[in-house]
Amino acid sequence: MPAAARAGTTAAAGRSSLATAGTALGLLLAAGAAVALHRDAVAPEGRWGAVSFPLVWATPALLGVLARRRAVLLVPAALLGAGLAVLSLSGVTLVLLFPAALHGAAAASGRPPWPSAGRAAVLLSLPVGGLAAFGALLLHQDPVCWDVVQEVGEGYRVRPERSCNGGSGIVVATATGPVVGGGATSDVVVASEAALSGLLVAGTLSVGWVAAAPVRRP
Repeated sequence: MPAAARAGTTAAAGRSSLATAGTALGLLLAAGAAVALHRDAVAPEGRWGAVSFPLVWATPALLGVLARRRAVLLVPAALLGAGLAVLSLSGVTLVLLFPAALHGAAAASGRPPWPSAGRAAVLLSLPVGGLAAFGALLLHQDPVCWDVVQEVGEGYRVRPERSCNGGSGIVVATATGPVVGGGATSDVVVASEAALSGLLVAGTLSVGWVAAAPVRRP
């Protein structure tokens, strides 16, 4: 079979209506999560979580984008989506099962060719990288607490960690001045966790792209 024909056959499943729907739905859900987290986040909690969690949740869909050229990536996309759906923070993430099911159905119906056994093992292990990216965001606890300060406009003043007492929820403000409230959380995503998670996502996508390269035959 000519090389161009083999390339077309390899990519066909990744461009099917099932695969396209799964990828589009996955990206839409991740974008919606980013908007919701950004809107609901309290300023002192930081904004890294509003970027990093949706990026991890988008990883299966990003694999789906790559699968438009290398359709075998639909398999790790489906596996990772299912894993993130059941291992993430709450039942809300179960919606990730829908794009995972679409990717799985596309792979089953299209039956894209697999590379060598070694590279197939790498592809099947890709979900580990995606789950590690999620775990990196929970690497260690970083509590933060704050006072709501009524000045010219309402603002926030972050208090030292030792005053948080490891608690969460509304706390009694200890600072002097026009304090009208306060709050605390037991953990936030910090820059180092976000960076590590982003690198793991990038690594998962890069390794998947290389491992899914079609086998060249004469």
